[in-house]
Amino acid sequence: LSPQQYVSFRKNVGAVIKANHKVSVFEYVVHKLLVLALDGEFGKPDQGDVTFHKLDDLLSDAACVLAQLARSGKHLKPAKAYFAGLAALTDRKVAMPGANQCRLSHFDASLNRLRHASPKLKRDMLRASVSCVLHNHHVSVEELDLIRAISAVLDCPMPPLSAC
Repeated sequence: LSPQQYVSFRKNVGAVIKANHKVSVFEYVVHKLLVLALDGEFGKPDQGDVTFHKLDDLLSDAACVLAQLARSGKHLKPAKAYFAGLAALTDRKVAMPGANQCRLSHFDASLNRLRHASPKLKRDMLRASVSCVLHNHHVSVEELDLIRAISAVLDCPMPPLSAC
């Protein structure tokens, strides 16, 4: 593809995903992975330069990501999954954000900010995400897709999910 063709391709993929006015987790993940893989090839690299070294600067973003994960699974009590993930990240107690505060668009913005965390914070965030989804000892397709996106955006290896 030429750079101009890529711009058109990216725009068309976005239009197809938004055609029914609802973006599914699967559509979000496919789009996110596609953009991550191809933007760097066509002059829009986001290197994920480290901007954040303290969890305090990203705690609300981490809470949003964990809340989305907790609600995406088959958890009878999403709050328990959320707090399991949060406990793997910090000793601080942060209320689970409401569903309207953590839609996929908020999740995406939070994930984009987390991309600029230090390597240790990224690793800790990925571990917390895995703890959240494994809380009920079952990983749904949506949870697995979101873990893939988190792993890719944070530029961390996809962890084994042994309890799948």
